[in-house]
Amino acid sequence: MDRPHILYNEKTKKYVLWAKTTQKGQNFETAKFALCVGDSLFSLKFVKMIDSNPHFCGDFDLFKYENKAYAIFEYPHSEMIVRELNDEYTGFTDKWSSHLQFPCPPLVREAPAVFERNGKLFVLTSGTTSYFPNPTIAYDITNLHGEWKDLGKTCVNDKNNNSFHCQFSSVFKHPYVNDLYIALGDRWLIDLPEDLPNMEELFYDAFSGKFERFSEWQKLGEFTDENTEEATYVWLPISFDEQGNPRIKWLTTWTIEEFNK
Repeated sequence: MDRPHILYNEKTKKYVLWAKTTQKGQNFETAKFALCVGDSLFSLKFVKMIDSNPHFCGDFDLFKYENKAYAIFEYPHSEMIVRELNDEYTGFTDKWSSHLQFPCPPLVREAPAVFERNGKLFVLTSGTTSYFPNPTIAYDITNLHGEWKDLGKTCVNDKNNNSFHCQFSSVFKHPYVNDLYIALGDRWLIDLPEDLPNMEELFYDAFSGKFERFSEWQKLGEFTDENTEEATYVWLPISFDEQGNPRIKWLTTWTIEEFNK
């Protein structure tokens, strides 16, 4: 069970949690959503499992937009799906749309992190390179069920082309500081070297059937996902360029007070 997300439903006055679950030892084809509901954040109780048919569910986010709630999730190794939730946030309606269709990893996007700013809706996404980090790409998804606009790579001065060695999985607006948005990134593998090769290129070669850099692939076998319970986090503020597009710069240290002016 991973990637829990919580929404508050003003109509039912309930907190609603969705989380992705997969049967032990099974692949994404067994994944479903677990639903928990409670009167407070501390009284959430499991209610039921939710099937995402006709799609398999991968990494996801929950968000509200224009008085509706939505789930956005990766259809593994294929595309990104947006599905509308019912009024209680306890299941799906029949309305959905498909976006960012790509032929194979690492081009397929995952780990969507949605946020709204000044009337625009954005999503940060990662490529599919297992637990290895890769470049973050942002999209303007204001036209939610229509065309999404590619805003390019989000991380500035990302010299290793891997989002500062992390995968951003959540963005939230600070409740008390004006215009401060904070991106949370997961560092899944804690033993990766600083000079990690370009994972985007390695995975593309592999899924294209080339394997021209087999020796580098062999080296990756030294790093496993057995220690993901020890994963660490990266917290970085989001800045915005002249067009209002999100950009993330590396800061070794920073404080909330720097933005509370």
